[in-house]
Amino acid sequence: MKRNLSLFAIMTSLLMANYAIADEEQAPPTEQKTLTYSQKAKHIMQQLKPVSVYTGVGLFSDMLNINNEAVTDLGNFYLRVGKFMESEAGAAFNMGWRYPITGGRDESGYFVGAFFGQVVASVRDGNQEYHRNGGGLDISYHWVNEHTRKTISVGLGTGFSRRVDGNASEPAQPRAFFSFSTALKVF
Repeated sequence: MKRNLSLFAIMTSLLMANYAIADEEQAPPTEQKTLTYSQKAKHIMQQLKPVSVYTGVGLFSDMLNINNEAVTDLGNFYLRVGKFMESEAGAAFNMGWRYPITGGRDESGYFVGAFFGQVVASVRDGNQEYHRNGGGLDISYHWVNEHTRKTISVGLGTGFSRRVDGNASEPAQPRAFFSFSTALKVF
């Protein structure tokens, strides 16, 4: 008899739990208030607040550079300032954004992103050197530890054509871009 009583108690509990779950599933969804533009902007600004910042050196194709990378909830934003080694045209810069696809925002893993700015050193009229504007997409791997971040990436992009960049003397062609950087954590 005791055995039947405990089995009866268990069955009753299971039926009550099943009824409660079914009742919850049939409840109408709560309606969410729409956000105003200022609330949306405030939310985006909170996501853009840097979690950590890295400063280091790197090589982007043939541009030796100093770079800064800010890690945010919306991805990693970076800025490179340097000089193309085979050009006398002066300082060049480019910037980009990368988003984590296999790890967290400040963890080791694969990232995808985009870059734009001065990406190629070119010669105009046979002797005048200049920086050609361009852009592209890349995939990278980041090795992150407590104090450093090392990044290696490969991308596909182009220097803009004459229609977009009035200085361009060569037609736009796809080309591969390789980069490597190592950086120390600032905060």
